[in-house]
Amino acid sequence: MLADMESHSDEEGGRRPSPEDARETLGRLEADGAELARRASTPGWYYPAVGVLVAPAVGALSQPGPVSIFFTSLAIFGSGLLAGILRRRTGVAVSRPTGPRSRREFVRLVVLVAIAFAAALAISFLPISAWWAVLPAALALAAILLLGPRYDAAIGVEIAGGAA
Repeated sequence: MLADMESHSDEEGGRRPSPEDARETLGRLEADGAELARRASTPGWYYPAVGVLVAPAVGALSQPGPVSIFFTSLAIFGSGLLAGILRRRTGVAVSRPTGPRSRREFVRLVVLVAIAFAAALAISFLPISAWWAVLPAALALAAILLLGPRYDAAIGVEIAGGAA
């Protein structure tokens, strides 16, 4: 089994790579990381499309059952569809934060959208007009439009090997 684990340098007769070979290899790795980061970035239409799906779902929580169920179902189905389109277009599927910086941005985004959902749900129990649900829907939309690209940029930096 140890014979199968011989290093690449042993295959070349024990020759260690020259500094030039090492620099060239590191350069190729950096270029690969930059290319992957470029491919992993989402197109400009992605976050507005997610916002257009999520904001009505947030606002609909203050409405009677069928309306809320319809918009929530639309948001779930549409988000899955968008993720599939994105994966096919870029060839990359980032399913979770890739490091500490993207994790922070992801948590900020999720917390704000969760607050928006909770506020809209609270409005449905309060003796106030359901139109107040426009405010949490706007919060969800703003969070997605502003923090989504920041999350994306953080992933790009981390994939390319930048500092967190």
